[in-house]
Amino acid sequence: MTTAVQTLTSFAIAVASVLAPVSAVDLGVPAARVGMLVSIFFVAAIISGLLSAALVRRFGPIATLRGCILLIGVALVAGAGGNVLLIIAYAVLAGISHGVVNPVSSLVLAQAVPASVRSLMFSIKQTGVPMGSAFAGVLLPPMLLVMSWQHALWLLGAASVLLLPVLRPFYALFDRHRQPRAPIVFAGAVEAFAEILRNRRILQLVGAAAMFAFVQLSVTTFIVSYLHLELGYSLLAAGAVFSAMSVASVVGRIFWGWVADRTAKPRRVLAGLGFLMGACCIAGGFFSMAWPSWAVSVVAILWGMSAVAWNGVFLAEIARLAPVDKVAGMTSGAQAIFFSGSVLGAPLFGALAGALGGFGPCYLLLAPLPILCGALLLHSSFVATRALRAGSIR
Repeated sequence: MTTAVQTLTSFAIAVASVLAPVSAVDLGVPAARVGMLVSIFFVAAIISGLLSAALVRRFGPIATLRGCILLIGVALVAGAGGNVLLIIAYAVLAGISHGVVNPVSSLVLAQAVPASVRSLMFSIKQTGVPMGSAFAGVLLPPMLLVMSWQHALWLLGAASVLLLPVLRPFYALFDRHRQPRAPIVFAGAVEAFAEILRNRRILQLVGAAAMFAFVQLSVTTFIVSYLHLELGYSLLAAGAVFSAMSVASVVGRIFWGWVADRTAKPRRVLAGLGFLMGACCIAGGFFSMAWPSWAVSVVAILWGMSAVAWNGVFLAEIARLAPVDKVAGMTSGAQAIFFSGSVLGAPLFGALAGALGGFGPCYLLLAPLPILCGALLLHSSFVATRALRAGSIR
């Protein structure tokens, strides 16, 4: 259930990246400007995420997720309007929906799954993010062969509401304790940030996640444009590579969640993913028309298994370290911080691509960031292991 909603909200965001090479021409803007749209998505997601704990108290988690589905439908229809203001409205509405899903889903899973499989179950839920991207990469290019991108958005917006009946059986189970008179305020946000700042282990995780999110959005937002505009791939071929990367990240999220549970070393798993995504950025920086398509696809798959596959292990670790009654609030606070990497990352990367004359040099500049974060997480994991043996931390 939570995976289905996550898939839908991620699909709505991925639509912008997949359509950028064709929609940008109609809108009269460069394709690299999609980075600004992604920034709007995540600003809206940060704000709505900070309200998620209050929304859950008032409406219950399932009713809140139902509202997210309706917002996505409206967002896609608005985007079909075909002018810049309606495209911005689409970004705001899709971002609001996306920002609420993680905290609400974390609360549901923290209540429903045992600790022994927490990383795996959170990772399975987070497969909705790459699955949404994969669906966008698979569905949209063929749709554009028979209809305009505006008509495709109309159709997808109408179809999204078909997910609503999936949530109905869960109302009685999870919405029993809602408080219909609870105010919709940011009251818990300050407390959540204070908790994060006081907890060095969570703060370090969140800082690394912000860098990982920077890399993730720089890859997922621009790879279709990179392959299509600079390497000469058709839109169908570029979409296929994008989908392969997304499918690989689905497998990666489940696999890394399983590894984190089996080893009980989630920080070391995240550290390894930092090293791998940095290596992929180096390889991606050297893409050229001389590269065979299979080699580009291999790098994209490894990118998917690293830069797009870390989120579930990270969110499970936040849920483990947070007090039980503060899971939604601390997840929303952590999300606000690491989403800042998404807010800054996509437009900054797009601006650098314009200044440097291509996407390749930007990936080379990006590579040291996740590698450094991986080194710091690996060091802290060894420090934490020694402290755990001494009985000083949980």
